[in-house]
Amino acid sequence: MTQLVVMAAIGMGMLLLGISSLRRKPDESISLAESAILKAAGTEPLPLTAFDRIMNRVHAWLLTVIGFIIALIGLAAALT
Repeated sequence: MTQLVVMAAIGMGMLLLGISSLRRKPDESISLAESAILKAAGTEPLPLTAFDRIMNRVHAWLLTVIGFIIALIGLAAALT
């Protein structure tokens, strides 16, 4: 039972993260890990390409869809 509640919570977290990623406007942002690496190396980040923007959007949609499915399975199994 606890595992199902944890599964539902992880699914809801993924769903919320996906929705917030979809709402965010595409900008020239980089991840924290990439920022730390670039700072240590003393270099500037490369500009985002069209492929990077498309993959960011695909990642947000996958988070939303898979998060919804995981949350739905977790809640349905916990309630039965």
